Amino acid sequence: MTNIQEDMILIADNTVKVFNERIWVADSGATTHVTNSLDGMFDLRDANTTISVGDGRKMMTLKVGKWKGKAIDSEGNEVKVILTNVSYVPELMVNLFSLTAVMEKGISVIGEKMASL
Repeated sequence: MTNIQEDMILIADNTVKVFNERIWVADSGATTHVTNSLDGMFDLRDANTTISVGDGRKMMTLKVGKWKGKAIDSEGNEVKVILTNVSYVPELMVNLFSLTAVMEKGISVIGEKMASL
């Protein structure tokens, strides 16, 4: 099991037309990882706290825990990862991968703006 601390690459896929519980969106404004599904979650504890989302609405975090799933490493291999401090917010439309949270752990986030022609 790989921890998110190791060298990883997350691939952006702009061909996704429908979001589901398997899709995670990288978010530089999210202070924590957030999921709308309990799939992959473990070491859960009750939370019952409120979060603010990008459009100003408030939503309830019902649980907080760890999430186990898969990512693509820098060589294109699928590897298992564990995200910590993941909030379960069933009302949320998409899962959010917090770029802020991983940068606070000392992980570099590198990207570039790409335009389609």
